[in-house]
Amino acid sequence: MAPDNPTPNPSNPQSQGPLSIAALLRCAADGELTTEQEAALCAHLDESPGCTQRIEFEQRLREACSECYSDEACCPDTLRSTVSQMCEHARDGELEPGRLAPVTRTRSFWNSPLARGVAVAAVLVLMVTLAFQVGQKAGPVDGSAPRLTLASQATQFVSKEHLRCEVLADPDVARKFTATTPEQVPAAFEAVMGKALSIEDLIARAESVKFIDAGRCGVPGTGRSMHVRLATLSEGEPHSASLFVQEDAGDLDIEEGPSYHLAGGKAQPGKPCVFVWRGSGLVFWLVCDRTDAQALRQAVGAPELATDPI
Repeated sequence: MAPDNPTPNPSNPQSQGPLSIAALLRCAADGELTTEQEAALCAHLDESPGCTQRIEFEQRLREACSECYSDEACCPDTLRSTVSQMCEHARDGELEPGRLAPVTRTRSFWNSPLARGVAVAAVLVLMVTLAFQVGQKAGPVDGSAPRLTLASQATQFVSKEHLRCEVLADPDVARKFTATTPEQVPAAFEAVMGKALSIEDLIARAESVKFIDAGRCGVPGTGRSMHVRLATLSEGEPHSASLFVQEDAGDLDIEEGPSYHLAGGKAQPGKPCVFVWRGSGLVFWLVCDRTDAQALRQAVGAPELATDPI
């Protein structure tokens, strides 16, 4: 693997100058790469494909941290019991908030064994809970379920990236989409994926949707990818949609033929629908509003939905 390069300003990863490899991978996990940084990432992954796993781990870690801070965060009863016992030993019968409030404001308290014991217990609570949440996301360690995790990671990525790119005032969004006319699309696809795809290859019913622009993207997985933005042409206010096109590297465990609804369940405000299918050596991810799902699936030529969801 190529060695990390120094970063001109570590406190600002979007500052001018090349990012270190470590910072590049972290920004990829956050979906915050500029066009130039995406090109640097693709070049690095071509040389060191194993770094894809580092990006996936960073994404799982962020999800775990988010769940720890959510209202639905939970941990096993055995963990709760263990932490409670640790706290009992640490307090030594003296940890009553009313009595300790004035004492804890003194420097001598924090140099005492009591405070150190409480601090250790608090750190262990955070570490064990975080490890549990990451373990829940990662699945079994015997390698039996990594592909399902990749589908989940990719689904969350394309959903967030679709919503992020709706903010047209964001300069990073403007830089990302280099193909702004249908005539520029084949060259853009060939430069990124080595395969010249035209709008006609991507849109089966042009009367239903309008092409906006397209640019390089970083969908989780080993295949290179592009992001195509679309808009509906139905009556009323047009809605935005995204079609992510990725090289099929065989790391997504779905059958070729049907399409799958990956963001199913009850409708949730602000949460788009996500559909995925494979064909012609490519993986397609369609992200759209729930009310436009059927029309858009037909417009981009998505196959019939599978009866069994992933």
